[in-house]
Amino acid sequence: MDYKVEELAKFGENILKKWTLINSDFTLSVLNYGATWYDWTYKDESMLYKLPNEEDYVKNLFHVGHTIGRVAGRIKNGVFKLNNKEYKLPANNGSNLLHSCSIKGFDDYFWQGKVEKNADGISIVFTQEIVDDGFPGKMDVSVKYTLTKNGTVEINYSAVSDKDTLFNPTTHVYFNLNNGESIENTKVTINSNEHLETNSENLPTGKFLKNIDGYKFNGDYLKNNLAKLKNLDDAFITIPNEEAIVLQNNNKKIRVTSDRNCAVIFATNPLENSSDITALAVEMQTLPDAINNENFGDIILSAHKKVVYKTKFEFNNI
Repeated sequence: MDYKVEELAKFGENILKKWTLINSDFTLSVLNYGATWYDWTYKDESMLYKLPNEEDYVKNLFHVGHTIGRVAGRIKNGVFKLNNKEYKLPANNGSNLLHSCSIKGFDDYFWQGKVEKNADGISIVFTQEIVDDGFPGKMDVSVKYTLTKNGTVEINYSAVSDKDTLFNPTTHVYFNLNNGESIENTKVTINSNEHLETNSENLPTGKFLKNIDGYKFNGDYLKNNLAKLKNLDDAFITIPNEEAIVLQNNNKKIRVTSDRNCAVIFATNPLENSSDITALAVEMQTLPDAINNENFGDIILSAHKKVVYKTKFEFNNI
């Protein structure tokens, strides 16, 4: 197990840095800006979609690889109530708040990074104090990326706040198992029976819809599930701590497991330089707008109580 650190560019008083963790045939690369997952390779073949330059990850519109928080997804009108007090954050997505970044989200910090080695693998731990972002409380957050001996990537998110607040983070990682080309021939399995109904603003209506034929993602090619792949931006209900997502293309297979109840799947071309869909986001989280929907899950973090969420990405060479 080994690692290297590179200083890439200066942004004001901050330096963009890249850590690369090395373990046998695998590498895992992360950036300190946004605690960003930059790359994951097996025998020098990448499994992720990457922007042309590392500097492009600073404030990119599609949040490629960024850690998202305090709350991933949309909050209706940017409004929520906590302890009988109403909070309203500025809208940044129509009339709604998306990914908590209308003031300053997790993706807008240069995090402090530290490497740890243990018997199971090698880790990079990012830490950051979150304050003055519109949410209640000062929050100490850590995001830990671990590359295990067998090449699995594990992400742990932990936080403690001095006041009751909200916490529902995710990593906005985009996959491409086809050497940067179109992902339409990627086979996708989503172990889910239902997805959220959404309105024209992609906000949940509160209803759960059955995944019917053509929308089951049961190991078929991605292009066969939706007539228009660009319309894919949906929240699928998954079972915590059970295999949620399987992606397969050529000789690569990735299995995704999370301890929360939702996988948001988003397909796009972040560079918009062709009609090809080149990136598939897999965002493991609690269902979006949970604070305003009683049966979606609990994203309230009580004062002085530590919470830890975990997501695992397991690679198989087939």
